[in-house]
Amino acid sequence: MKKAQATLEFTIVFVIMVTLLMGLLSLWKWSSDNIVERQKKYNQTRKQAGSDSPGEPSGSDMYSAPAAAIIK
Repeated sequence: MKKAQATLEFTIVFVIMVTLLMGLLSLWKWSSDNIVERQKKYNQTRKQAGSDSPGEPSGSDMYSAPAAAIIK
């Protein structure tokens, strides 16, 4: 009886830990992809800021983050 309880507890904890780990990895990947996209937009605004054309740089929405698609 004790062995069965230990196996059941281990299985439940293992499933929860794997689920949390997968969520953390998905969040990490989304964050990494988001930083790359923000950097591309930032570089575009710096190019235009250094040019002769006046006005607000195009792509000034560089801080708009895409929605996190954790579950695909």
